[in-house]
Amino acid sequence: MTMADHDAGRVSLPSSEAAAAAARRQLATYLRALDVHEGAIDDVSVVVSELVTNAVRHAADGPDATVHVEWLLRPPRLLLQVGDVARTPRQDLHDQGATGGRGLTIVAALAESLSLVHTDRGTTVTVSITVA
Repeated sequence: MTMADHDAGRVSLPSSEAAAAAARRQLATYLRALDVHEGAIDDVSVVVSELVTNAVRHAADGPDATVHVEWLLRPPRLLLQVGDVARTPRQDLHDQGATGGRGLTIVAALAESLSLVHTDRGTTVTVSITVA
């Protein structure tokens, strides 16, 4: 995704419990400034929270560990990417019998599309969400 125009944004956050709330606030503020309706902002907030929480859970440890969030608005869709530097492999979708870990299932239900790219360096999750 190219973040070279005004319809895009990027934030790198320390890999910590506060990262999801920070990403959610920044993205919601951005979308409100563009008059995206609150229902869509609510959906996007859930999605970015789930993805950033997963990234923090699976990211490398250390003071320099970061989670990267990028977005590109092309009405009627928002393309959102969340990336981490991995310390553990990530499952694509969680076992239905488990008591937790359903974040990607929730994301898949709210998004038009969902893709995961795993490399030795980490995972990038890309989603497309209708916002208009």
